[in-house]
Amino acid sequence: MSYRNTIEDGEDDNVPLHEKANIQGRSRASILSKFVFQDGSDGNEEKSFKLKHVILLCCGCFVLGCVVASLFQGSGRACVGAAVDQSQLVQPGGVDPPATHDHPSSALLPPKVQEELKGMKSDLEKLVDYHTAGAGKGMAYKRTADFVDRFGHRFTGSANLESSIDHLESLIKEDGFEDVHFESVSVPRWVRGNENCQLLMPLIGNATKKLPMLGLGFSVGTGEGGVTSEVVVVSSFEDLVTRSAEVRGKIVLFNFPWTKYGECTPYRYLGASFAAKYGAVAVLIRSLAAFSLSTPHTGSMGYIKGIFNANSAKNYNAQIPEALFGDYAEVAKIPSAAITAEDAAMLQRMQERGQKIVVQLHMGAQLLSDVPSRNTVVEIKGSKYPNEVVIVSGHVDSWDVGQGAIDDAGPSFVAYQVVKAVKDLRLKPKRTLRMIFWTAEEVGVVGGLQYYEDHKSEAEQISMVIELDYGIFTPTGASLRSDAPTLLMMRAVGETLARIGGSQVFADAGFTTSDMGKFVSSHQIPALTVAQVPNGIGQVRQDGKSAFPQDFQGDYFFYHHTEADNMLVLQPPQMDKAAAIISVHAFAAASFENIFSRGLPVSEEGTAMCIAVSGVCK
Repeated sequence: MSYRNTIEDGEDDNVPLHEKANIQGRSRASILSKFVFQDGSDGNEEKSFKLKHVILLCCGCFVLGCVVASLFQGSGRACVGAAVDQSQLVQPGGVDPPATHDHPSSALLPPKVQEELKGMKSDLEKLVDYHTAGAGKGMAYKRTADFVDRFGHRFTGSANLESSIDHLESLIKEDGFEDVHFESVSVPRWVRGNENCQLLMPLIGNATKKLPMLGLGFSVGTGEGGVTSEVVVVSSFEDLVTRSAEVRGKIVLFNFPWTKYGECTPYRYLGASFAAKYGAVAVLIRSLAAFSLSTPHTGSMGYIKGIFNANSAKNYNAQIPEALFGDYAEVAKIPSAAITAEDAAMLQRMQERGQKIVVQLHMGAQLLSDVPSRNTVVEIKGSKYPNEVVIVSGHVDSWDVGQGAIDDAGPSFVAYQVVKAVKDLRLKPKRTLRMIFWTAEEVGVVGGLQYYEDHKSEAEQISMVIELDYGIFTPTGASLRSDAPTLLMMRAVGETLARIGGSQVFADAGFTTSDMGKFVSSHQIPALTVAQVPNGIGQVRQDGKSAFPQDFQGDYFFYHHTEADNMLVLQPPQMDKAAAIISVHAFAAASFENIFSRGLPVSEEGTAMCIAVSGVCK
């Protein structure tokens, strides 16, 4: 299937799923907040009114969990989850502090499930040792470094991506896996071409200034002559509407305030069509990051085709004025590019001083015919329930800049370490462990959507999905979207990881994954990823000045979709710890007797309330 780079007729499914997750879920505090404030109020109702609704919802979670447990007769479906004491969050490195509640999560499990967990305890410990002190130590880092140094970036539709997939196949077979196969995917082929951006007016030091830029994926080009025009800087969609009379024949720069990735992404997706509605000839957006060190950030954009209405707007966590609703069938497709946050701020200041701003933009972008690619699948068959599956995954493609190390080669090789460790240790999970290297994630989760179409009939046989796609920083544990019973079980599993500082399991009702997002949202399959924090805290020297440690990493979005996405950001101990955490949770999910339940996902707040209502935790 090809990338759907248009938003048509107000349909919700025209936004690529990985961006839906970013826009709708990752910054959302809890699913309960949506329930409580569904009337659109600002949350200032009487607390007793809110609490009543929260308790009702949580009671429903609790009752549902108990019903599931009774169906399985205590064989693995616990009724409640255990809350995380936020004061006990693990700091980077070291050993987790002891739990402050009366009982560890494992003590709350039904006796039969406790026995299951005890039975796999030795295998879980072996997995931790394999990654942190055994044959797997440093392996994810070494393989990632070799991979990205050998192939560099691996853009969808390129011969380089397909060569890297061939290399993966050879590597997997060298590791002794016999059950490796490809699943075909038709993917789009967008080519960036030559591009540049020049500030012609005002002159800086009596000279024009080059503005570092990256064309946005699936943008049209400018044509050979380029686009030279005055610039109008706007700070929001509302500001665009307010200044719409100034836009015709101009280049519009969206210099929005950075808040969160999901809240800023709509400017990248919708900005070109909204500006073109008022006659703009091109669009520039500030890069999606707090600051960009003069390095632009690329990413996919789209063109609205057909009706954009209130239903369409629900896909985006942004204030979209009704004035922008309407039929876009005849609205022109105009070039769209990202410039650095620093240059966007500079142009804003120039406009505020009343200076005329003129920019020349050249983009040789082209959208070519679709080409074939493939998802790469490797399995360890389950010893008892081979048709039931736990999926671990990451994507092998990247944008056409940088090395694609943190997004997503490093995380993908960490995920691969799960099946490699299980194979090397000759462990026997009850259900199948399936590792998938996705293709074409960056251009609209094309590989993931094709997999859903090919395998959606198997959804009820998938116990859990695990996806790594946020770089690898300092892991503190796991982040899990699930109901309360599954959360409790995985928190019990996490206790094995306390000795490496990775036992925390955080409830994240908004997490949907990217490539497996359709399975998660449509079938409520539990979804897990690594929870982590960057090494970003400066040290204070004795003279009172700040300094940064050698392993300083900063925020994921410093590097996201830029030339700066390279191996220097990744660190071997962090990757080993992440591999241990994911391996323990994946193997346990594949080894419990029963497949996980699929109730309403709970947040930290919801989990705590469920326990309080149930009376299990005193």
